[in-house]
Amino acid sequence: YKVSFLTWAYARLMIKIPYIGLVNVVAGEKLAPEFVQFGAKPNLIAKKALSLLKDKDKYSRAKQKLSQIKTHLGLPGASRRAAEIILKSI
Repeated sequence: YKVSFLTWAYARLMIKIPYIGLVNVVAGEKLAPEFVQFGAKPNLIAKKALSLLKDKDKYSRAKQKLSQIKTHLGLPGASRRAAEIILKSI
């Protein structure tokens, strides 16, 4: 994630959670690497991606943990359910 310097500085002051990637926020742990602002460099991203793709065990563990995230998100149709709740309240 890369944003303007002022946006980044403001967000650093306001955001109080340890992760900003949705998968990490939902998991409550760092499952996927986060490349933020000055760390969002192509060579760093490529290096991390290649290390994951080359290590079959690491890749398999990551894939398994990511598939478990689905259970935290609930069933498909969240937009429809949210709309129905909103309609009932008006």
